[in-house]
Amino acid sequence: MRRFVWALVGFLLTVPSTRAAGEVPGDSPLRLSSADGRHTLGVGTLLQTRLAFESVKEPDRRRSHFTLELPRARLSLGGKLGTGLVRYHLEAGFDNLQPLVADAYVDVRLVRGLLRMRVGHMRRPFSRQFLTRPSRLALADRALTDHVFASGRDVGLLFHDGEAPGRSFEWTVGFFNGHSVDPVVAGKALRREAPSAATVPSEVMRFRPALALRVGFRQGRVRGYDESDPEKGNFRWALAAALFLAWDVDGTGTSSVQGQVDFMVKYRGFSATAAAYLASGQEGGSFHDRRFAAFGYHVQAAMRVGTVFEPALRFTHLIFPEPDTDVKEGQVALSFLFSKLRLKWTTEAGLLIRELPGGYRSDIRVLTQLQFAI
Repeated sequence: MRRFVWALVGFLLTVPSTRAAGEVPGDSPLRLSSADGRHTLGVGTLLQTRLAFESVKEPDRRRSHFTLELPRARLSLGGKLGTGLVRYHLEAGFDNLQPLVADAYVDVRLVRGLLRMRVGHMRRPFSRQFLTRPSRLALADRALTDHVFASGRDVGLLFHDGEAPGRSFEWTVGFFNGHSVDPVVAGKALRREAPSAATVPSEVMRFRPALALRVGFRQGRVRGYDESDPEKGNFRWALAAALFLAWDVDGTGTSSVQGQVDFMVKYRGFSATAAAYLASGQEGGSFHDRRFAAFGYHVQAAMRVGTVFEPALRFTHLIFPEPDTDVKEGQVALSFLFSKLRLKWTTEAGLLIRELPGGYRSDIRVLTQLQFAI
């Protein structure tokens, strides 16, 4: 009991800072602009503090503990030059006190409203949930599928449609180094851990080519990369599919082929999202010798009640080859939003069940998280 009291006191004394990771801070209210408005520089931050209780079932006993975490502590700089001809974004931080560089890229307009080119270190255009800013998630963190499949950041060259508002079709294609975040599926990501996919390892310059392709459709002015519906508009939807290919050029047999589909619907404060993933690994000496590596999906729903409350729930299911055959996780969350103070307080409980040969194991995780973002 004494440990719990001290952990709670530590959490309440932790002071958060500002902002959503991944957002181009040229749109931030903390912004400098040239006299003619053609050039801007925005500053943003995001700080999340989290108190978590975890009870993990091990073969011979159950181990329980409290942790005080700092899952995201980010500072971002970004803006535009020449009325959007060139955009730039740099995001760094100390997630769980570990230094990292999350994003560092330049985005250049090639054809107005149709084609832009981005080069640097960036998010792979794969899953909708990973492309959603952390501050716009309905629950405290992303689903387990995000830890298993090809989401992540990488060094590369990316072309996209410019993200014009109101357009019903979107597309992105990127060519990547293939090493910044290892795409090989592993069944060991069975317990949720703090995000750590943003660091760049020392072997980043060892080239293993990878291709990521994402296409999508949307109806109406839906914010397809926001898991809530604060606008509470009429029925809107978004649908997308993505493909990730990583070639084996060094003879290690680690090529990967992964695909996913996702959708989102929103209606008067209610929002629902779902995604399904499939991955294959290389079995022999050729890229064409494939084997099943993993399948997974998650479904979730949230409801914005007034402007202050938002309950949410999510179910995730992962299937691996033996011996890690089946993983299920159910989560429920309640968030309190204080928009004027830019605060979001989320309390969440989850049960993770691992079905293994000879039985199953269950893990329990309860957390409360305070977020302050601009």
